[in-house]
Amino acid sequence: MQVAEPFKEGEHWCLVMEYVNEVSLADLRPPTLSEPDALHYIQQIGEALIVVHENELIHRDVHPGNILLRNREGQLEAVLIDFGLALDFDHILTTSRTKETSDGFTPPELYARNTITRACSDIYSLAATLYKLLTGRTPVDAVKRKVDGEHLVSPKEWNPQISDRTNHAILAGMKLVPKERPQSMREWLDLLGLTAETPQLVTTIPPQPSPINWTNVIAAIAAFGGLLAGIGAMAGWFNLSPSHSPPSVSPSPSSTKTP
Repeated sequence: MQVAEPFKEGEHWCLVMEYVNEVSLADLRPPTLSEPDALHYIQQIGEALIVVHENELIHRDVHPGNILLRNREGQLEAVLIDFGLALDFDHILTTSRTKETSDGFTPPELYARNTITRACSDIYSLAATLYKLLTGRTPVDAVKRKVDGEHLVSPKEWNPQISDRTNHAILAGMKLVPKERPQSMREWLDLLGLTAETPQLVTTIPPQPSPINWTNVIAAIAAFGGLLAGIGAMAGWFNLSPSHSPPSVSPSPSSTKTP
């Protein structure tokens, strides 16, 4: 993804980025993926979120509709968009954010007031996304689980082909109590077996001409969220050349078909 140097307009930091206009994981037909394909995309987004978290930010709105599939030289690549809700780790939510939540994908702590959010909030959302990709079903909403006692059906009950390891990792990532989940994205990816032995998204960060206040940058993205719908995974912000391949809606990472 090509990113121009950040600039400041008045009091606002701005970024000019490549526009991505592709099919999202929410638009897949059929709505389910094979386990290898789903894990391929989840690892790409997980690696991107590691970069987000290393900058002491969380995305807060990970769900299939915010993950686009882009065809880059015949290979499908998952791109995370919409950083308009991103906040720093220590930001305390002083008002209810229920209008900015995604049923089934938002963890319970993001519905609450005076909540300090951590990486495990994005882990819940990415685990719920994997649940959806493998079962075709949106998991029961966290509030209904916590307040009404509704049961979260194991993804393996919907799809017996899911491996025990993946089933366990999804349920671990979707624990209602934040401290009971894996506390880092790397820890959760390891639960899925997506370790260094599996090809991962490489991030190369070029030298910057001057220090960038990423909190200000994210605030600018929030202000212009409607115009920046093509924001990609932060791990892909740096050192990736633009694609010349046509967009693809095929769910297979190795497919080169176009609709």
